[in-house]
Amino acid sequence: MNQGNDPASDPTRQPQAETDPYQLLGIGEDASFDEVQAARQVRISELENDPIACSRVEAAYDAILMNRLRERQQGRVSTAARSASQREQG
Repeated sequence: MNQGNDPASDPTRQPQAETDPYQLLGIGEDASFDEVQAARQVRISELENDPIACSRVEAAYDAILMNRLRERQQGRVSTAARSASQREQG
């Protein structure tokens, strides 16, 4: 996911407020919970020697999960939740 040796091309090196958590994990907003977890694991394993970058990945993961929880509490169902329900029923 890091393109070459240019630190500016690595989203984990950007200031947290300027980085979209989905972009940082390399997933779309419609990613399933399993895809979010897998993306987190991949990014953490890629960055294991950089604790600051790892903390940014963890913060992005937490932000995604908290956003989805808030949406559920407000009665909104995400695309990811809808597709997971369809898989369970099918």
